[in-house]
Amino acid sequence: MSTIIIGGGVIGTTLAFRLAQAGVGVTLLEAGEIAQSTTGASFSMHIATRKTPKSHFDLAVAGGKDHHALANELVPGSSDESWIYQCPCYEWPINDYEEKLITDRVERLQKWGYNARWITRAELKDREPHLAAEPQVERVAVYEDEAWYDAPRLARLAAKEATKHGAKLIPNAAVTAIERSKKGVFVETEGGATYSASRVVVAAGADAQSVAALAGLELQVNAIRGYVVTTEPVPTGTLNAILLHPEINVRPAPEGRIVYHSYLEEGRLPTALSNDVNDPVAIKLSNLAGTVLPAIKNTPRATARIGDRPVPADGMPIVGWLDDEHQIYSVAAHSGVNFAPVLARLACKEILGEAAVELESFRPGRDSLINPDEQEVDESTREMQRMLSESNL
Repeated sequence: MSTIIIGGGVIGTTLAFRLAQAGVGVTLLEAGEIAQSTTGASFSMHIATRKTPKSHFDLAVAGGKDHHALANELVPGSSDESWIYQCPCYEWPINDYEEKLITDRVERLQKWGYNARWITRAELKDREPHLAAEPQVERVAVYEDEAWYDAPRLARLAAKEATKHGAKLIPNAAVTAIERSKKGVFVETEGGATYSASRVVVAAGADAQSVAALAGLELQVNAIRGYVVTTEPVPTGTLNAILLHPEINVRPAPEGRIVYHSYLEEGRLPTALSNDVNDPVAIKLSNLAGTVLPAIKNTPRATARIGDRPVPADGMPIVGWLDDEHQIYSVAAHSGVNFAPVLARLACKEILGEAAVELESFRPGRDSLINPDEQEVDESTREMQRMLSESNL
C-alpha cells in the first residue's frame, strides 16, 4: 500500500526511510527544502531529563537508544559521519525556584534509574574550565549520558537512504488540499500537481494542525517561534558539554562551533525578526551566552535561524490514526529530533498494521489535549511556557 508523507524534516525523512525499507511505496512532500525549516533551526539534543510523566520519559529514553540503532544502519562503523555527539549535560539553580525544580528533577530521575547526580562547583571547574557559574552557585546537576544531534545531517542521511529504497522526495511542494475517498487519499500541491496514495502521514511539524485541517481533521499542535544562533568556529576544548541554564542554553555544534538559544528571549521575539546575525536579538543572545561561557564573548556569529516549534497542547507526542478509516496518520512531537528514530520505527509498525503498545499514551484525541490541566502538561513544555510567559512580564 502506498503512503504520502507530508513534511520533510527529521521525522518525515526517518519515517520515509523506515517505510521504504519495509517495501512501502513512499512519496514525501516538503513545502520547502528537505531537512531545512525547524530541523535546521533546532537546539537538537537528547532530552529525557525533563520529560514527564514516566511514559513520556520512557519514550524519550527509547529515542536516544534508537538514534544509536539507526546510526548503525545508516553509517555503520563511521563515527565521522554520525550525527550523534555524546557528552554530559549540566544545569544549576540560580534562585529558590530553580533549586527546588532541579532538586526534584534529579530525585525523580534517580528514582527512574537515570544517570543523574550533583557535583560541586569545583568539580565543574575541573570538567569544564570555561563555564562560569554565578557566584551563589554551590552545586551543579550533571546528566552524564546525554548527547546533542546534528539534525540536518540525520535528515539528509535518512532521505538519501529512503531514495535508495525507492522513496520519492519532492521539495517545494506545499500541500494545498487533501481529499479522502473510498478509493484512497488525493493530495494537491501548489502549482496544481496531484498525488494519490492509500494513506497520508502528517509529519509537518508546526504546520501539522493546518495540514490536518485540509483533510477535515483536528490536531492540537501549537506553533511556538524559536531562534537559534550559531557562532564561527572556536578553539578546541572551549565547550565539551551541554549547558541548560535558566537564561540561555549552550552546546557545541558541528565544525567546532557553538550554538545557543533562550526561551526567555524567545518570549520577546519581535514580529520583524530577521536571520541577520547583527539583529538586536542575536546580539543579546551572544551577550547572554558570553556570561556563562566567557571564552566566546568576542566570537563572531555565523548564523541566526528562525523556526517554529510544533508543541502539542500537553507537550507530549501525538501519534496515531486521526480518522476511523485509517487513512490519515499523525506523527507530531515537541523535541522531534530526540523522538524521530523511535517514532519512525513505531509509526512504521502501526502503518503496516501492527499496533505499537508503546504509543498508547500518545494517541490523538486524548483528554489532556483539550484544555489540559497544568499538571497534565509535561515538565519540559510547562517550563518552556513558564519562561516564555515570564519574558513578557
